[in-house]
Amino acid sequence: MFVLYDAWSAYELDKRVHVMYPDRKRREPKFMSEKLRHVISTLTERFVIILLAYCVERWVFVHVSVPLSYMAAGVVCAEQMLSIAENKASCRLPSDRHARIWRLLSAVLIDKTARHFDVEKTVVEQHLSADSADRQDAEPAAGE
Repeated sequence: MFVLYDAWSAYELDKRVHVMYPDRKRREPKFMSEKLRHVISTLTERFVIILLAYCVERWVFVHVSVPLSYMAAGVVCAEQMLSIAENKASCRLPSDRHARIWRLLSAVLIDKTARHFDVEKTVVEQHLSADSADRQDAEPAAGE
């Protein structure tokens, strides 16, 4: 379930990048077969990891109660939650509803904008700093 939600959050990130940088995106955001292949591959790999952990738990640690399959599933879920958080925190404008949360998360997490969608991180930072400077310039004018 987390793998599918990670794919959905990557799609949402693709839509945000397309809105923020329409001149730098060559295509509309859409689900592509190569991305679906990657999702299916990821699901298969994670399932095999959990299955192998279960087999080791069941046949190797016979006399010891070690829940390896639960631990493996927990690690897989934690990995996917981290990826989802990275997707959610990437490519956000300060005018977003939860801008403080995303800014805090983006200071800790990897920004996937440059890695996944051919937009350099420096361009994103320049755009965000220019937008915040414009907002600061507009605030005193609104108070007059």
